[in-house]
Amino acid sequence: MAYPWSALVLVGVIIVTLILFLVLYFSTPSRRNFSLKKKHAVVTGGSKGIGKELAFALISRGCNISIIARNEKDLKTACEDLQTAADQRAQHQKVRWYSLDLTKDFTEVEAAPFDIQPITDFENQMRVNFLSAVYATRCVVAGMKWKRSGHISFVSSAAGQCAIYGYTAYAPTKFALRGFADALQMELFPYNINVSILYPPNTDTEVNSNVNSVFSKVSSTSTHFMRMTM
Repeated sequence: MAYPWSALVLVGVIIVTLILFLVLYFSTPSRRNFSLKKKHAVVTGGSKGIGKELAFALISRGCNISIIARNEKDLKTACEDLQTAADQRAQHQKVRWYSLDLTKDFTEVEAAPFDIQPITDFENQMRVNFLSAVYATRCVVAGMKWKRSGHISFVSSAAGQCAIYGYTAYAPTKFALRGFADALQMELFPYNINVSILYPPNTDTEVNSNVNSVFSKVSSTSTHFMRMTM
């Protein structure tokens, strides 16, 4: 007896739905409670800005931390501040710092129109904003897989979801982080390791010290575009 076409279509829909469910299940991190007490967190860029504030937040949750950055003086200062905060909790927490030597200090967002931005800016920002995350993750992922636990969190940017004028070098590096995080989550899920990515908006940090002129250009460009389309 031949099955009607409607039954075959229904079976096909069920199979496709099941496949989509499995893909979503294995690519979406679980939302189980994750205790940070006595855990060890490594924070890159931990001497300033978002990284330093994140380190303070981790200490408040009872976490031991290691901070990594490029400027040794800033690292030592941050480590002293963080250790003081840890000592005040009387939880015997530890703070360690590690300095990385680079040939050039990339501390600012190089924002400029595409046609006048040096091609080296694209290479530099890809190394700093994307490849640095790849290198840091490669250093820790083997140990996390062996322990079959852990959490890796990347800091992207609002520009990693919506690119704007002047960010042709910066925004693609943040979009790359999202692709890396999505693929990595699927690879590490069987090892009970979660991967997340954050998209903070413009933040009052040293990194944004030279972008005010870019924002004024964005405003004037948007106004000009609206006048042309009205």
